[in-house]
Formats: sequence, structure tokens, C-alpha cells
Amino acid sequence: GTVAAHGFINLQPTLIAALTGSDGGDLQWLGNASGTKDFMHFQLKAGDHPALKGWSSVPSGSDADLTAIWGSGASDVWAAGTGGTLVHFDGHGWAAVASPTRRTLRSLWGRAHDALWAVGDRGTMLRFDGQGWSEQPSGVREDLFAVAGSGTDEVWAVGAAGVTLRYMGGRWTRVESPTIQTLRELWIPPRAAGETAPPEVWAIAFAGPNLRWQGTRWEAMPRPPGSRFAVFEAWRAPDGDGATLALDRCGTVYREHDKRWVESGGGPAALQMVSPDPLAGDRVGLPASLVGLTPRAGCDGTQGAPPVLRGLSSAGNGAAWAVGLGGAVLRSEGAGTWEPVEVPTQADLESVWAGESGEVWLAGGGAVLRRVAAGPWVPAADGLGAWAHAVGGRVDEVWAVGEQGMVARWTGTRWKTLPSGTTLPLRAVWASGRGRTFAVGGQEASGAGGARGVVLRFDGRRWSVATTTDAALRGVHGADGEVWAVGEKGTVLHFDGRRWSRVEAGTHEDLNGVWVGGRNEVWVVGRQGTSLRFDGRAWQPATGLTRNHLLAITGAATAIRVAGVNGTLLVRPRAAAP
Repeated sequence: GTVAAHGFINLQPTLIAALTGSDGGDLQWLGNASGTKDFMHFQLKAGDHPALKGWSSVPSGSDADLTAIWGSGASDVWAAGTGGTLVHFDGHGWAAVASPTRRTLRSLWGRAHDALWAVGDRGTMLRFDGQGWSEQPSGVREDLFAVAGSGTDEVWAVGAAGVTLRYMGGRWTRVESPTIQTLRELWIPPRAAGETAPPEVWAIAFAGPNLRWQGTRWEAMPRPPGSRFAVFEAWRAPDGDGATLALDRCGTVYREHDKRWVESGGGPAALQMVSPDPLAGDRVGLPASLVGLTPRAGCDGTQGAPPVLRGLSSAGNGAAWAVGLGGAVLRSEGAGTWEPVEVPTQADLESVWAGESGEVWLAGGGAVLRRVAAGPWVPAADGLGAWAHAVGGRVDEVWAVGEQGMVARWTGTRWKTLPSGTTLPLRAVWASGRGRTFAVGGQEASGAGGARGVVLRFDGRRWSVATTTDAALRGVHGADGEVWAVGEKGTVLHFDGRRWSRVEAGTHEDLNGVWVGGRNEVWVVGRQGTSLRFDGRAWQPATGLTRNHLLAITGAATAIRVAGVNGTLLVRPRAAAP
């Protein structure tokens, strides 16, 4: 959706990482819009109509991707991000603060200006006591995505593989969870003064049931059929029985009733139905992040919202598959048209691999699905030790790669992980057999350190590091004994069968995908519609395609296909000149 009404400016929601506000209407969001890594500030004073005010850009002083924000007031705001970055706003400006970790921080929450928590990758847990940040033992190695508390000494954290942690009595303990799906958000309803009942806690998943804590255990709350909780916000009903309300990404409001969700109205006018006065957000309990929100296009049932497509694969029969955010899956039979395919997940899919035998694999957003021939889609994440970003392989060899350097091979019934030689996140895998299986990944640049990229090779017995570079890598493919890898800042690496070397392709745009048709046919795609072809002698641009970011590329005997943001799907005959 776009934030457009009541004085808000239009923004791409994928660039907004977090939003926070004080009771006076002082709102701030942060992200990496247009690569600025700046803050946007929106000030709304009592008595002012929001249409009279607007956002202004505030430099953060950091080049890190910022992913979390929290503040106790207009002169005390914290933000965190990649590489363990921590920055603080004192009412006058932002300044970097020493961090005890280099791992990405995903969430911030505080009870007061001198009592804050931050959580992040590989179980990272930090605490601020008013003087400085220190690392605390969490007892887990899973990535943590959210931290929140009830305003007392009780704090919760949730993350990958359904992990839930509870802080009481001065220490963190793991609490049994009824799900293995990744939990991405926490919501704890505000408590009335003097209330003594145990606080209610909600843990929100991108796929699978949400969880509710009512004092002694977690209870799974299945999603309503057809709901689109890709974005989930919850709040208390302003009247009646004070039931919990939830809003999905298309503006539909659901009411919790008898341990299940019941549709309670909504649609494009849902927010105005709940709170027609944008200044009434605090009075009725509507989260500040929802005031003035308009649902994304395609929620009226007439046409689907353009998905962000992140993965492509060509099948041996001329068909092709595309996957993307919100569980988007499309299939083409080769005639140039794409048809949506229903899958049992709303996870943000990043990768698809279609084998010649009709087998299809999907991965991303904490989910892995498999379909054999024309059979049903079946969850297939058993044995994975971390979040899988990509799947790939050949007829008798299927691999998954992901966070914490995870590599795993499919045994026919489950995954078997193998040592990889790295802890960097892996983003792509390509297999040709004969001891030539490669995986790439890395850590992007942050305020706490430079970027790092890695290429791994499996020789038929074990994985090892083949080469490293100073840029995170995002794609790998090969043919005719040669392998190519691409990544951020226009990075292109080439393996000629003996050694890896860096190649200048004539661009500094981030490159997201590569496809190799032969020694004299290499295609790469990336940001701002970047599309380049190497003909064995020089790189040449394929102009006039699109300005949308291109995220994936695949090829077959007769055609090359490209996918990206805003539902971009392009195809060109292989015989065509660039």
C-alpha cells in the first residue's frame, strides 16, 4: 500500500523499515529510500490538521540499512540496523553509538530511556542501561525479529523457526512454541492502570497461525480462509467488548472471536470506519502507523496487486515459473502468458527451481515447498538448520542454501545439512554435477564494517570457500565449464575452470541475477532496469526494457525471461541481438 492521505507522502512500503511516534503526533520512519539511508520526520502539533504538515528528511549519519526504531520522546529516539549499527537522536541530531555486536539488529523496544532491548541475527540480544549497550545471553542461535514488553519487568522476543523467549526475574528463558514458522512481530495490548491480570501477548507469523499468550502457554490462532495477513496490525476495539481487531494488507478488519478470526468488515474504507478522525488515533487505540494508510492496489477483487517477483526458473518442457512476495507463484507454458498458481503459503518467496522431471521447489520467507509432477504442494523444510533463501540443483541433486552459511542436500525424505566453511548468509545456488556445485552470498556494507562476499564450491565430497570479494553476491550460474557470479555495486566474478577473477562490466548498479547460455552468451540484470550481455568480447547494454529493478533471470533453448518489482516479467528470443 501507499501512505498518501492526511498529509503523508507517497512512499514505497518495501523501503520503510519501521515507524514510531509519541503521544503528541511526532512520527518518524526510517529506511533506505533511494539509497539515502536518511530518516523522515513528521511533526503534528495538537490542534493542527495533519494535511498542514509534512515529512522532512533528517540525515542519520550512517550508511547502514536501518531496520528498527524506538523512542521515549521527541529528544530520545534510537535506531538500529545492519552490522550492529546503533544511532541515537537527542532532539538536535543523530549520532552513532558504540555497539557490542556486528550482527544485524532487527527490533528495538524500551520501557524507559534507560531500559532498552535490541535483538537480531543469530540470537543476538543487547541491553541498554542508560550508560551503554551490552550483549546478553539469549540461549538461542536462531535469528530474532521482534522484541516487546508489557511495561513491567516482562519482555518477549520471537524469531526464526518459531522461537519464543521470555524475560522474567532477570534472565531469558525459551518458551515452548506450537509452530516452526518464522515469527516476525510482537503485539502486546496496553494495560489499564492497576490491572493485575497477566498481559496478553501476540506473536505474528508471515505464514501459518499467529500465536496468543494468555498467561501459561501459547495458543495457535489459525488465519481466516482467504485472509491476506502479509502485513498484520492489531489493536483493541474502541467500543463494545474490547475485542482484539486485526487488519490485513487489503484493509479488511477481523475480530477475534472464540479463538478464531471472524471478518468484521473493512476493505479500502476500513480505517475510516474505525477512526474517521486521523487525530483520534490515540483516543481509540488505533496504531499510529495505520492512520491515513490506504491499502495497496488490487484489493478490490478486480485485479491482483503487482507482486514483487524475486525468483525465476525454466523447466525442461519450455514452461517457466516465477515467485515473489506474499506467496506469489506464476507459471507460463511458453506462450508468453503467465497464470497464477495457488500455493499453501503467504511467505515472501525468494527462489524457485523446476527440474526436468516436473519436480518444482519453492523457498523463502521461512517456507520450503515441493511439488512432484502435478501433485499437491507439500511443506519440505525438515532438517534445515536455518532460513533457506534459495533452492537449486539437477536431476539427482537438490540443494538449499540460506542464513548462517547453511547448505543442505535433499535425501529424498528430508534435508541433510553439511559444513559450508562460512557463516555468511547464502543467496543463490547452482549445480551442474561432476563436482561443480556453487553457492554465493555475503554481508552487505554497514556502518560497522565493509561488505563481504563469498563463493563456495562443492567438489562431490565437501564444501569449501572458492573465493571471497568485497561485495555481497546475489546470483550464480554457469555453462560450458565456466561459472559467473554477480552482486552489489556492479560486481561480476568469472571462473574459467581454473581460477576466479573480477570482471569490469561497465556498471555500478547492484546486480541481482545472472544466466549463462554459453561462453559467448552471459546475461546479468539488476537495479534500475540494468540488463547487460557479454558476447565473449565485451559487455553491451540491452536498452529500453524497463526502469524497474530486475531481480531474477532465467533462460531456455528459445527464450530468456526476466522478473522484478511491480510484477515485471519480460521475455526475449535468444536469437535477438542485444
